[in-house]
Amino acid sequence: MSTTPKSFRVEFAQQKSILVRANQTLLEAALTTGIPMLHSCQGNARCSTCRLLVHAGADVLSTPTAAERQLAGQMHLPPDIRLACQARLVGDGAKVTPILRDQTDIDLYLSPLAVGKSQDMGMEKELVLLFLDIRNFTHLVETHLAFDVIHLVRKLFTAFQFILQSFGGKIIESAGDSLYIVFGLEQTLTASASAAVQAGYALQSELNRLNDQYFQKYFDLSISIGIGVHQGTVISGTIYLGEQKHIVVMGHAVNVASRLQNATKEVNNDYIVSADVMDLLPRSTRVVDPITIQVRGISKPVPVYLLGQAYELSKKPLAHAYVS
Repeated sequence: MSTTPKSFRVEFAQQKSILVRANQTLLEAALTTGIPMLHSCQGNARCSTCRLLVHAGADVLSTPTAAERQLAGQMHLPPDIRLACQARLVGDGAKVTPILRDQTDIDLYLSPLAVGKSQDMGMEKELVLLFLDIRNFTHLVETHLAFDVIHLVRKLFTAFQFILQSFGGKIIESAGDSLYIVFGLEQTLTASASAAVQAGYALQSELNRLNDQYFQKYFDLSISIGIGVHQGTVISGTIYLGEQKHIVVMGHAVNVASRLQNATKEVNNDYIVSADVMDLLPRSTRVVDPITIQVRGISKPVPVYLLGQAYELSKKPLAHAYVS
Protein backbone atom coordinates (compact mmCIF):
# COMPACT_ATOMS: atom_id res chain seq x y z
CA MET A 1 0.00 0.00 0.00
CA SER A 2 1.44 3.39 -1.02
CA THR A 3 1.76 6.21 1.48
CA THR A 4 1.77 9.94 0.84
CA PRO A 5 5.24 11.46 1.37
CA LYS A 6 5.53 13.50 4.55
CA SER A 7 5.31 17.27 4.07
CA PHE A 8 7.04 20.09 5.90
CA ARG A 9 6.36 23.81 5.97
CA VAL A 10 8.76 26.53 4.84
CA GLU A 11 8.28 30.28 4.77
CA PHE A 12 9.43 32.20 1.72
CA ALA A 13 10.02 35.70 3.10
CA GLN A 14 7.84 38.39 1.48
CA GLN A 15 6.03 35.62 -0.43
CA LYS A 16 4.11 32.98 1.51
CA SER A 17 4.36 29.84 3.58
CA ILE A 18 4.09 26.59 1.63
CA LEU A 19 4.11 22.86 2.22
CA VAL A 20 6.98 20.92 0.70
CA ARG A 21 6.89 17.17 0.25
CA ALA A 22 9.90 15.30 1.55
CA ASN A 23 10.81 14.17 -1.97
CA GLN A 24 10.60 17.70 -3.42
CA THR A 25 13.35 20.27 -3.70
CA LEU A 26 12.55 23.79 -2.54
CA LEU A 27 12.77 24.92 -6.15
CA GLU A 28 10.18 22.37 -7.30
CA ALA A 29 7.87 23.29 -4.44
CA ALA A 30 8.22 27.03 -5.08
CA LEU A 31 7.45 26.73 -8.77
CA THR A 32 4.45 24.45 -8.29
CA THR A 33 2.93 26.86 -5.75
CA GLY A 34 3.40 29.98 -7.87
CA ILE A 35 6.51 31.44 -6.27
CA PRO A 36 8.71 32.71 -9.13
CA MET A 37 12.32 31.58 -8.90
CA LEU A 38 15.13 31.75 -11.38
CA HIS A 39 16.70 28.45 -12.43
CA SER A 40 18.81 29.02 -15.52
CA CYS A 41 20.29 25.50 -15.57
CA GLN A 42 16.84 23.98 -14.96
CA GLY A 43 17.67 22.74 -11.50
CA ASN A 44 20.90 20.83 -12.08
CA ALA A 45 23.30 22.75 -9.80
CA ARG A 46 25.09 24.14 -12.84
CA CYS A 47 24.27 27.78 -12.07
CA SER A 48 23.68 29.88 -8.96
CA THR A 49 20.47 31.69 -9.94
CA CYS A 50 18.27 29.73 -7.51
CA ARG A 51 20.30 30.74 -4.44
CA LEU A 52 18.41 31.06 -1.17
CA LEU A 53 19.36 32.98 1.94
CA VAL A 54 18.45 30.86 4.96
CA HIS A 55 17.17 33.07 7.80
CA ALA A 56 16.12 30.26 10.11
CA GLY A 57 15.90 26.49 10.20
CA ALA A 58 19.20 25.60 8.57
CA ASP A 59 19.10 22.38 10.59
CA VAL A 60 15.86 21.27 8.90
CA LEU A 61 17.38 21.51 5.43
CA SER A 62 18.96 18.46 3.84
CA THR A 63 22.74 18.12 3.77
CA PRO A 64 24.20 19.81 0.66
CA THR A 65 24.65 17.42 -2.25
CA ALA A 66 28.05 16.88 -3.85
CA ALA A 67 27.05 19.12 -6.75
CA GLU A 68 25.96 21.88 -4.38
CA ARG A 69 29.17 21.61 -2.36
CA GLN A 70 31.24 21.90 -5.52
CA LEU A 71 29.41 25.01 -6.70
CA ALA A 72 29.48 26.57 -3.23
CA GLY A 73 33.22 26.01 -3.06
CA GLN A 74 33.75 27.47 -6.50
CA MET A 75 31.77 30.61 -5.61
CA HIS A 76 32.90 30.77 -1.96
CA LEU A 77 29.30 30.77 -0.72
CA PRO A 78 28.73 30.96 3.06
CA PRO A 79 26.82 28.15 4.83
CA ASP A 80 23.58 30.16 5.00
CA ILE A 81 23.34 30.28 1.21
CA ARG A 82 21.72 27.19 -0.30
CA LEU A 83 20.66 26.13 -3.78
CA ALA A 84 16.89 25.71 -4.00
CA CYS A 85 17.33 23.05 -6.68
CA GLN A 86 19.28 20.84 -4.28
CA ALA A 87 17.88 21.62 -0.83
CA ARG A 88 15.03 19.56 0.64
CA LEU A 89 13.23 19.76 3.98
CA VAL A 90 13.60 17.23 6.78
CA GLY A 91 11.50 19.23 9.25
CA ASP A 92 9.41 22.37 9.82
CA GLY A 93 10.52 25.89 10.64
CA ALA A 94 12.75 26.99 7.76
CA LYS A 95 12.57 30.58 6.55
CA VAL A 96 14.27 31.49 3.28
CA THR A 97 14.52 34.31 0.74
CA PRO A 98 15.42 33.94 -2.94
CA ILE A 99 18.48 36.12 -3.50
CA LEU A 100 17.88 36.85 -7.18
CA ARG A 101 14.37 38.24 -6.95
CA ASP A 102 14.59 41.71 -8.48
CA GLN A 103 11.65 42.23 -10.82
CA THR A 104 14.01 42.80 -13.74
CA ASP A 105 15.50 39.35 -13.08
CA ILE A 106 12.07 37.73 -12.97
CA ASP A 107 11.05 39.54 -16.17
CA LEU A 108 13.90 37.82 -18.01
CA TYR A 109 11.92 34.60 -17.77
CA LEU A 110 8.31 35.55 -17.03
CA SER A 111 7.68 38.63 -19.18
CA PRO A 112 5.55 38.38 -22.35
CA LEU A 113 8.75 38.33 -24.41
CA ALA A 114 10.13 35.30 -22.57
CA VAL A 115 8.09 32.43 -23.90
CA GLY A 116 8.91 30.12 -21.00
CA LYS A 117 10.22 27.17 -23.01
CA SER A 118 13.04 25.24 -21.42
CA GLN A 119 15.51 26.10 -24.17
CA ASP A 120 15.06 29.79 -23.37
CA MET A 121 16.43 29.12 -19.88
CA GLY A 122 19.72 27.90 -21.32
CA MET A 123 20.78 24.35 -22.14
CA GLU A 124 24.07 22.49 -22.25
CA LYS A 125 25.00 21.38 -25.76
CA GLU A 126 27.96 19.90 -27.59
CA LEU A 127 28.64 22.29 -30.46
CA VAL A 128 31.36 23.09 -32.96
CA LEU A 129 32.39 26.75 -32.95
CA LEU A 130 33.96 28.72 -35.78
CA PHE A 131 35.42 32.21 -35.45
CA LEU A 132 36.40 34.26 -38.48
CA ASP A 133 38.14 37.62 -38.64
CA ILE A 134 39.29 39.90 -41.46
CA ARG A 135 43.02 40.43 -41.09
CA ASN A 136 44.49 43.96 -40.97
CA PHE A 137 41.02 45.49 -40.87
CA THR A 138 42.23 48.67 -39.17
CA HIS A 139 44.67 49.29 -42.01
CA LEU A 140 41.89 48.60 -44.52
CA VAL A 141 39.69 51.24 -42.88
CA GLU A 142 42.53 53.77 -42.74
CA THR A 143 43.51 53.38 -46.40
CA HIS A 144 40.12 53.09 -48.11
CA LEU A 145 36.95 55.14 -48.28
CA ALA A 146 34.54 54.27 -45.47
CA PHE A 147 31.63 53.51 -47.79
CA ASP A 148 33.90 51.32 -49.91
CA VAL A 149 34.89 49.35 -46.80
CA ILE A 150 31.24 48.84 -45.88
CA HIS A 151 30.57 47.61 -49.40
CA LEU A 152 33.55 45.23 -49.30
CA VAL A 153 32.53 43.73 -45.96
CA ARG A 154 28.91 43.40 -47.07
CA LYS A 155 30.02 41.70 -50.29
CA LEU A 156 32.29 39.28 -48.42
CA PHE A 157 29.99 38.42 -45.53
CA THR A 158 26.94 37.99 -47.75
CA ALA A 159 28.85 35.39 -49.75
CA PHE A 160 30.07 33.78 -46.52
CA GLN A 161 26.55 33.68 -45.10
CA PHE A 162 25.27 31.53 -47.96
CA ILE A 163 28.18 29.13 -47.54
CA LEU A 164 27.77 28.84 -43.79
CA GLN A 165 24.05 28.24 -44.05
CA SER A 166 24.58 25.56 -46.69
CA PHE A 167 26.72 23.66 -44.17
CA GLY A 168 24.22 24.09 -41.33
CA GLY A 169 26.09 26.88 -39.58
CA LYS A 170 24.28 29.52 -37.53
CA ILE A 171 25.79 33.00 -37.30
CA ILE A 172 25.63 34.03 -33.65
CA GLU A 173 27.48 37.34 -33.81
CA SER A 174 28.79 39.77 -36.39
CA ALA A 175 31.08 42.57 -35.25
CA GLY A 176 32.04 44.52 -38.34
CA ASP A 177 35.15 42.59 -39.28
CA SER A 178 34.36 39.24 -37.65
CA LEU A 179 31.82 36.42 -37.53
CA TYR A 180 31.03 33.86 -34.82
CA ILE A 181 29.28 30.72 -36.06
CA VAL A 182 28.06 27.54 -34.37
CA PHE A 183 27.42 24.13 -35.90
CA GLY A 184 25.35 21.42 -34.28
CA LEU A 185 22.13 23.11 -33.27
CA GLU A 186 20.33 20.66 -35.54
CA GLN A 187 23.11 18.13 -36.29
CA THR A 188 25.04 15.43 -34.47
CA LEU A 189 28.44 16.43 -33.12
CA THR A 190 30.28 14.31 -35.69
CA ALA A 191 28.23 15.71 -38.57
CA SER A 192 28.69 19.27 -37.34
CA ALA A 193 32.47 18.78 -37.01
CA SER A 194 32.65 17.62 -40.62
CA ALA A 195 30.39 20.48 -41.74
CA ALA A 196 32.44 23.11 -39.92
CA VAL A 197 35.76 21.92 -41.36
CA GLN A 198 34.31 21.75 -44.88
CA ALA A 199 32.77 25.19 -44.40
CA GLY A 200 36.19 26.58 -43.51
CA TYR A 201 37.65 25.26 -46.76
CA ALA A 202 34.68 26.64 -48.70
CA LEU A 203 35.10 30.07 -47.10
CA GLN A 204 38.76 30.14 -48.14
CA SER A 205 37.87 29.08 -51.68
CA GLU A 206 35.21 31.79 -51.94
CA LEU A 207 37.62 34.40 -50.57
CA ASN A 208 40.20 33.44 -53.21
CA ARG A 209 37.55 33.79 -55.90
CA LEU A 210 36.44 37.21 -54.67
CA ASN A 211 40.04 38.41 -54.38
CA ASP A 212 40.82 37.32 -57.94
CA GLN A 213 37.59 38.41 -59.61
CA TYR A 214 36.44 41.41 -57.58
CA PHE A 215 38.54 42.92 -54.78
CA GLN A 216 41.81 43.08 -56.74
CA LYS A 217 40.09 44.03 -59.98
CA TYR A 218 37.98 46.90 -58.66
CA PHE A 219 39.71 48.01 -55.45
CA ASP A 220 43.32 46.90 -55.93
CA LEU A 221 43.42 44.94 -52.68
CA SER A 222 43.52 41.37 -51.46
CA ILE A 223 41.66 40.48 -48.27
CA SER A 224 42.97 37.89 -45.80
CA ILE A 225 41.02 36.16 -43.05
CA GLY A 226 41.78 34.02 -40.02
CA ILE A 227 39.62 31.04 -39.04
CA GLY A 228 39.63 29.13 -35.75
CA VAL A 229 37.50 26.04 -35.07
CA HIS A 230 36.98 24.16 -31.80
CA GLN A 231 34.29 22.03 -30.18
CA GLY A 232 33.04 21.40 -26.67
CA THR A 233 30.28 21.74 -24.12
CA VAL A 234 28.64 25.16 -24.11
CA ILE A 235 25.54 26.83 -22.74
CA SER A 236 23.04 27.89 -25.39
CA GLY A 237 20.13 30.17 -24.59
CA THR A 238 18.20 33.16 -25.86
CA ILE A 239 18.01 36.79 -24.81
CA TYR A 240 15.71 39.58 -25.92
CA LEU A 241 17.03 43.03 -26.78
CA GLY A 242 13.85 45.00 -27.29
CA GLU A 243 11.69 42.91 -29.61
CA GLN A 244 14.66 41.07 -31.11
CA LYS A 245 15.41 37.51 -30.03
CA HIS A 246 19.09 36.52 -30.05
CA ILE A 247 20.78 33.16 -29.54
CA VAL A 248 23.65 33.28 -27.05
CA VAL A 249 26.28 30.53 -26.87
CA MET A 250 29.00 30.74 -24.26
CA GLY A 251 31.49 28.61 -22.41
CA HIS A 252 35.18 27.69 -22.23
CA ALA A 253 35.07 26.07 -25.68
CA VAL A 254 33.93 29.39 -27.15
CA ASN A 255 36.95 31.13 -25.64
CA VAL A 256 39.27 28.48 -27.09
CA ALA A 257 37.79 28.82 -30.58
CA SER A 258 38.13 32.60 -30.43
CA ARG A 259 41.74 32.34 -29.25
CA LEU A 260 42.58 29.91 -32.03
CA GLN A 261 41.33 32.43 -34.56
CA ASN A 262 43.50 35.08 -32.91
CA ALA A 263 46.49 32.72 -33.10
CA THR A 264 46.35 32.36 -36.89
CA LYS A 265 48.64 35.34 -37.41
CA GLU A 266 51.21 34.19 -34.85
CA VAL A 267 51.49 30.67 -36.27
CA ASN A 268 51.38 32.09 -39.82
CA ASN A 269 48.44 30.01 -41.00
CA ASP A 270 44.98 31.30 -41.84
CA TYR A 271 43.01 28.21 -40.77
CA ILE A 272 43.44 26.48 -37.39
CA VAL A 273 41.29 23.54 -36.28
CA SER A 274 41.67 21.95 -32.85
CA ALA A 275 42.53 18.28 -32.51
CA ASP A 276 39.27 17.86 -30.58
CA VAL A 277 37.41 18.62 -33.80
CA MET A 278 39.68 16.61 -36.10
CA ASP A 279 39.44 13.58 -33.80
CA LEU A 280 35.76 13.37 -34.74
CA LEU A 281 36.62 12.98 -38.42
CA PRO A 282 38.06 10.04 -40.38
CA ARG A 283 41.85 9.76 -40.25
CA SER A 284 41.97 10.24 -44.01
CA THR A 285 41.00 13.89 -43.51
CA ARG A 286 44.13 14.65 -41.47
CA VAL A 287 46.40 15.79 -44.26
CA VAL A 288 48.94 17.36 -41.88
CA ASP A 289 50.43 16.47 -38.52
CA PRO A 290 49.18 18.30 -35.41
CA ILE A 291 51.20 20.88 -33.53
CA THR A 292 50.74 22.26 -30.03
CA ILE A 293 50.15 25.93 -29.35
CA GLN A 294 49.84 27.87 -26.12
CA VAL A 295 47.33 30.68 -26.50
CA ARG A 296 46.76 33.67 -24.28
CA GLY A 297 44.03 33.18 -21.69
CA ILE A 298 43.95 29.37 -21.97
CA SER A 299 45.90 27.56 -19.25
CA LYS A 300 46.71 24.35 -21.12
CA PRO A 301 48.43 23.95 -24.51
CA VAL A 302 46.02 23.20 -27.36
CA PRO A 303 46.79 20.51 -29.97
CA VAL A 304 45.75 21.85 -33.37
CA TYR A 305 45.94 21.21 -37.10
CA LEU A 306 47.03 23.97 -39.47
CA LEU A 307 44.77 23.50 -42.48
CA GLY A 308 45.24 26.79 -44.27
CA GLN A 309 47.88 28.81 -46.06
CA ALA A 310 50.71 30.90 -44.69
CA TYR A 311 50.22 34.67 -44.63
CA GLU A 312 53.95 35.00 -45.25
CA LEU A 313 55.17 32.23 -47.54
CA SER A 314 58.77 32.64 -46.37
CA LYS A 315 57.83 32.02 -42.74
CA LYS A 316 57.10 28.44 -41.70
CA PRO A 317 55.23 27.51 -38.48
CA LEU A 318 57.21 25.67 -35.83
CA ALA A 319 56.49 22.04 -35.01
CA HIS A 320 55.46 23.22 -31.55
CA ALA A 321 54.38 26.84 -31.69
CA TYR A 322 53.85 28.75 -28.46
CA VAL A 323 51.78 31.87 -28.92
CA SER A 324 51.88 34.50 -26.20
